Amino acid sequence: MKRLAVIGILVIIGSFTAFSFIDKSEIKKECLAITNSSSKSIDLNINDTPKVTLNYFVRGASNRTITKSKLSKAKTLEDIVAHFPSNWIGEYVLVEIYRITKNSEIKILGKDITLNKKQITLFKNANTGDDILVRVVYKSKNSLTNSTNTNETNILLTVVPEVAASFIDDNNTLKEYLVENSSQEIINWQFKPMQNATAYFIVNEEGKVTDVNITKSTGIKSVDASIKELLYKMPRWSPAKNTEGETVNQQFELVIGGDGC
Repeated sequence: MKRLAVIGILVIIGSFTAFSFIDKSEIKKECLAITNSSSKSIDLNINDTPKVTLNYFVRGASNRTITKSKLSKAKTLEDIVAHFPSNWIGEYVLVEIYRITKNSEIKILGKDITLNKKQITLFKNANTGDDILVRVVYKSKNSLTNSTNTNETNILLTVVPEVAASFIDDNNTLKEYLVENSSQEIINWQFKPMQNATAYFIVNEEGKVTDVNITKSTGIKSVDASIKELLYKMPRWSPAKNTEGETVNQQFELVIGGDGC
């Protein structure tokens, strides 16, 4: 709860700023290259009725991610934040870096784009699953009014395994498994255009799917239950690995319905 509170407060603070240099297109979660997206056309009873397309997507359960190896090598904010626009910033007012775990958070202050020794150590001590929150308060010049504005942005990164978990099955790809094993409850779900449901799950150290939770419901209990069953019955994956080659947990989301990534 403490972890969520800190992230929530700082993200709310950032949302009230007049200007932010975060590219909104980068905030969108990306489907992982190891997974597949496909559509399943379902014939309705009336011949001239358009087919309904059921889409499946599996993706990492984090908006922005970074591996521990990249994080531990960072010397500046540019090393961890893509397209960091240092040329826009006239003066740094405050740089705060948080390492947030399930039970605690550590904050280290900085002066500018260059990481200090304590911030570098903070990054090196981060573990898979930790969140790294960068809060930057800065001054920039408005070229139209020639005035100086104070702005703020918050960048949230999740530390992910060095090697992502991957679906392995001799007979099916991931998309084939999802399509071929969907129950009639799922197939007959009458979803609206652009409507989807989301299920969170973990691929554990043994490659088994665990902790399945519906985070965005279909609105029908029986369909939600079928989605959970579809994931729990999934064949074992090749588990994720950290920088030491040890197997670790990795979080994923299944998005299913009329819209996906």
